[in-house]
Amino acid sequence: VFAPHRDDCLLDLPDSAYWRSSPDDRTGLLDILSEYQWTAAEHTSDAYDMSLDPELLGAMFERLAALVEQTPAERRQPLGTYYTPRDVVDAMVQDSVAAAVTPRLGIPNAEEDIRKLLSTGNDVVPDWPRETQRRAADILASLRIHDPAVGSGAFLLAFLDALLIARRKLHAALQNEFSEAAEVRRIVLEQLHGCDIQPMAAQIARLRLFLALEAAYRSVEDAPPLPNLEARIVCGDTLAAVPGEAQGPEDLLGTLGDQDPEFRDLLDAIQTNRRNWFNAHDEARKRELRDEDDRLRNRFRDNLNGLVVTPQARAFAAWNPLGDPDCIAQTDPRLIFGCEGFDVVIGNPPYSDLGPCGRENITQPVRRAGRTEAAFIKIAADLARPDGGIVEFVVPLGVAFRGDHADLRADIRNRCSCIELRHYDMTPGRLFNTAPIAKNWPNKQRATLITAARGNGGEVRTTGLMRWLEDPRRNERSECLAIRKTVECPGLAEPRIDVRLSGQWPRIPSQPIRAMMEAITTPSDKIENLSRDGEYALAVPKTGYLFIPALPPGTADPRNENVVSFNSREDQKIAFAVLNGHVFYAWWIMFGDGFHYGRDLAKIMSVPRSWMEAGRIRNEVLTLAADLEERIPNCITEKKNAGKVWRNVDFFTKEPDLIERLDRLHIESVGLNPCSLLPHLHAVRSNSSWRLP
Repeated sequence: VFAPHRDDCLLDLPDSAYWRSSPDDRTGLLDILSEYQWTAAEHTSDAYDMSLDPELLGAMFERLAALVEQTPAERRQPLGTYYTPRDVVDAMVQDSVAAAVTPRLGIPNAEEDIRKLLSTGNDVVPDWPRETQRRAADILASLRIHDPAVGSGAFLLAFLDALLIARRKLHAALQNEFSEAAEVRRIVLEQLHGCDIQPMAAQIARLRLFLALEAAYRSVEDAPPLPNLEARIVCGDTLAAVPGEAQGPEDLLGTLGDQDPEFRDLLDAIQTNRRNWFNAHDEARKRELRDEDDRLRNRFRDNLNGLVVTPQARAFAAWNPLGDPDCIAQTDPRLIFGCEGFDVVIGNPPYSDLGPCGRENITQPVRRAGRTEAAFIKIAADLARPDGGIVEFVVPLGVAFRGDHADLRADIRNRCSCIELRHYDMTPGRLFNTAPIAKNWPNKQRATLITAARGNGGEVRTTGLMRWLEDPRRNERSECLAIRKTVECPGLAEPRIDVRLSGQWPRIPSQPIRAMMEAITTPSDKIENLSRDGEYALAVPKTGYLFIPALPPGTADPRNENVVSFNSREDQKIAFAVLNGHVFYAWWIMFGDGFHYGRDLAKIMSVPRSWMEAGRIRNEVLTLAADLEERIPNCITEKKNAGKVWRNVDFFTKEPDLIERLDRLHIESVGLNPCSLLPHLHAVRSNSSWRLP
């Protein structure tokens, strides 16, 4: 960061750009910065209100990355530079560490104790036996963390904070001596690893770690010289460097380990030399280590001649991080950092299509993932230890249900023992672009936090699509992020499930909702069985939120609609009754994205058998549908957007009694108890679905 760069000669700035040219002049950069209060501590509670802390660098990186891109249409999203808010980062760090440590600790259900141990603002140490506390401290010190799209380093800094807090508490409980400064230096050297294709990102991440190292000392005079982080936070192309198939490090090395008895010693020597680089301070020592790295890499390259090895092994020999820290590594992170796999692979990957991205160096197995977020998840599963390594990512909601992610879901289930999914809507509150980051260019992204543990089993657990009010006084965002109650997903690959739903991970908020979903996905008639090219029709909205009414076409113009036709008036009424209750709304939330509607989602909704057969129940449904249809004029709502007034119909708010009668009849018709289920259905539509028991 602070060393001379080859482009420095292109800068020609006068001293007045930095310092005042007269007593009244305050336009110099350093003069302007001196007006602010600064802290080197990352996002402490005191610094949050009073000072500018290093987290600001993350927001700066997001905006700088946008400025260097070519056109407004290409800004940020293709590069994946959406800055992840600190509270989301902290939640992900706590989840991943708890998932990684609990099985090795041997204490069932210890996740919540571990999260408290990692949290600031308390001195809570779990009431474990002394030997267990000592083992927990050792396990925490052994975790190796990797962020394959490190950006400005938010996740690595959060890990540094969490591991430091937890080990400080445990050492205090064990009455051991503890040097915070030495511990920070050890964590940075031994536990944190990052990679990014953008040199600017790697430099900012290194700078934030430098500041964290300085902040650990009482004064600048006490601090030793800054370490060199070029071999810890590297410039690298993860998508091009990892093969994209389930491979261990031994597969990456081909037959070299068998044919060259010095091979392992040579790899160890390269890693040792680069560890020594961490603490090299004078230029003579650095020159000595650079020369040694060149010598070792040349021997490594010579050993490759005539052997069957992967491109990753050859790229490792060519990569020169000590001589050119901005060179892009085209090799596997397991080779870069000398490990067989990471305990935690974490991050917020880019969100974009892989097809037109112009990246010719991406392998075909990686390109088959279709989108960058899917490719990064599959690669993260490769990089995580196969015996319990954790994959922790924040990704778009579509990972759980999009058809082009079906292969990803199948692959992750095959390679992971447990997958936990926490889903978040973008309205009223949203996960990205929150204080203290300015809300310019808001990322309106429905998001999923995924925690997957490598192993066998493939159990998938999920939350519903959670919503909260974006009001700091209510503290709902932090309470929502703290919710970790999950429900096991039913198997959706069974023949009884419509092929259009097969393999999805539906968003299920509670066990009663899961029971309802299983009841309405049993073999039965569907709306599409009623749908024909007839003279009767219903129009469904193309998008929705708190209400998604199906109406006779043109009833609420102007409204963006898709039309479904029926042969008879009675079929139209039956479909009208099915699609306008809370049961279908919950179905739409579980299998859709909480915004787009689509005719297919309506057509594959099941119709209770008793509603299709002549009799008392069918007659009651037809009567309720007719009554509800008559109330349409009283339920019309209007909303102004982009200077245009849009209309819709809100039965839920305007006609709650009719809707409840319809809901009760629907629930009873599939053999369930409406008294226990209705509160859950109402909560699904509210802003507090995360409060469900």
